[in-house]
Amino acid sequence: MELPDPGVVAEEWWLAGPDGPDRPGAFLVDEVRRDERGDLLLRVPAGLPADVRSVWSSVTRPVDALLAGLQRSDDAPLAGALARQQLAGRPDPTIPHPVGLSAEQAEAYRACRTPGLRLVWGPAGPRTSAVVARAAADLVRAGRRVLLLGATDAGVDATVAALVAGLEPEDGEVVRVGPTRGVDADGVSLDRLAARETAVDDRRRAVVGHQLATFAGQDPEIAALAAELVGYDDDAYQRAARRVAAAEEAAELEPRRRAALAVMRTAATRHSLAIAARAAILRERDELAEARMALARIEVLEEELRRLDRDLRRHRTEQAVARHWAWRGADGWLDRRRRRREAKLADRDLAKAERDAGPRRSAVQWELLQARAAAGRITAADLAAVDARLVNAHADVLAAATQLVRAEVYAEELSARAEAVRTRGEPTDEDRELVAAALSEGLPGRYERLLRLRRRRPTSAAARGRLGAEHHALGVRSAQRRAAARAELVDGASVVATTVAAAAALPSRRYDAVLVEGAAAVPLVEALLAVGSATTTAVLFGDFQRPGPRLPGNVRTVAITDPGIATWVAGTVFSHYGIDSAERAIDTEGCVAMLREFRGAPAPEVVPLPAPGVRH
Repeated sequence: MELPDPGVVAEEWWLAGPDGPDRPGAFLVDEVRRDERGDLLLRVPAGLPADVRSVWSSVTRPVDALLAGLQRSDDAPLAGALARQQLAGRPDPTIPHPVGLSAEQAEAYRACRTPGLRLVWGPAGPRTSAVVARAAADLVRAGRRVLLLGATDAGVDATVAALVAGLEPEDGEVVRVGPTRGVDADGVSLDRLAARETAVDDRRRAVVGHQLATFAGQDPEIAALAAELVGYDDDAYQRAARRVAAAEEAAELEPRRRAALAVMRTAATRHSLAIAARAAILRERDELAEARMALARIEVLEEELRRLDRDLRRHRTEQAVARHWAWRGADGWLDRRRRRREAKLADRDLAKAERDAGPRRSAVQWELLQARAAAGRITAADLAAVDARLVNAHADVLAAATQLVRAEVYAEELSARAEAVRTRGEPTDEDRELVAAALSEGLPGRYERLLRLRRRRPTSAAARGRLGAEHHALGVRSAQRRAAARAELVDGASVVATTVAAAAALPSRRYDAVLVEGAAAVPLVEALLAVGSATTTAVLFGDFQRPGPRLPGNVRTVAITDPGIATWVAGTVFSHYGIDSAERAIDTEGCVAMLREFRGAPAPEVVPLPAPGVRH
């Protein structure tokens, strides 16, 4: 939601009813940003009811924060120098500066790196912001803490964006205090960095918030639905709807049942044909049984003939070997006698084998002729083909039987469903009119919605109270933890950036350097408090030729007659030192005049800082 800038320094923002944020029903705002017009944008918390739109916060007026800061008795030598209209001399000329800077820019850069209080007369814009951002980055690299201030949030955001681009800091090293716009807020915004500490509680709080919003919106909806359903009898509707649905289902089932019966008859016919085909093949196989036996006998007899031939070849080989060695020269008569005896034995064995094999071969050949006559023209390939056809016939019978069973089951299921539908009864004309009227008005859906809402609604007001108390306790705890996290982040940051007005509400801490942009638009008293936070260096940038501080009309009227108001509230640091012209700015020692920047010189190039002691 959008909120005009109230011009105050706020702690946590809450959205609550007239009872305020201290009681259940208040919603903690998780993020606040600033739009292009300067208005505050509050992210609506999860589950926020539509009637909760009052904004609450514990605020501090800038003038109160300013008075509190001025009353602190901290030692502030640079603020004393400002009050006494004292400025330090020229910046240290030996300090190296980045390349690409004009002489005036380099002098302004050195002013930020040299101890003491100084002014810089320069135009507002990216050129001055780039010099300030580069000086702040190099101060951080040198181990210094920097307070970076601006007259407006837009100016602070621009400088922080340039600083983050050049320094590439880790999360929390540069902290932007206050609502941001156009900055990498996740790693810089103080509010977002602090919110990381409460991420778990915030997620739980969002869930509880959604539940509360859901419950809060249920009662009016339940009442409205109950009023709309007066006279509606859901039991009567359900009975009539069942009868009407049964008639529609019966009309839809009948053609499906007839189709299923036709499929079943077709499957039965296919099954019968498959069985008949298989029976024919079985008969054919039985007719070939004698031929199958004959072919098997032929194979056995042919193998026996081959065995007889192998035995005769073996005996002939042994005889030839024995005769060969019998006629070779022997070593003596004993050796010659032994060899001849072995040759005679081989001759007798061969003769005996031939005598034995002749009758057996004849018998086998006779049986082989009879077996071949019994087999006729049937071959082993013919038998294999019959066997293959029989296997396929078995598969066809099985497939047909499976299809038939499925068709029978489906047909029986449809018949059972049709019978069950008929038992519900026939719908009357009154049933059809009742169902049509209820559906046209959406009454059954509304009745179901009413039942769901009643089931989901907490059983008692105490349950809602517990959720509300939990939600509020989570919000309070998140606010406390964020406040502690903000203090730790500001204390540990190397650069703290905010507006001059908001800086008055920061905790009393010291910084090595305070760099202020837009000082010509800041009242002198605010600049005095800002300079009081510096221990070593304070540099105030501004253009005294532009309009001064924006003050209410009554304050300007009082400033005409009151010198104190004119000096400290309506005046600026430049008027305090009597700088009202270019000549006075140039002549004032401790004031750097960036004259070249008023003539449109290019913006300085952001490059790495050179090694110590190197001059450019």
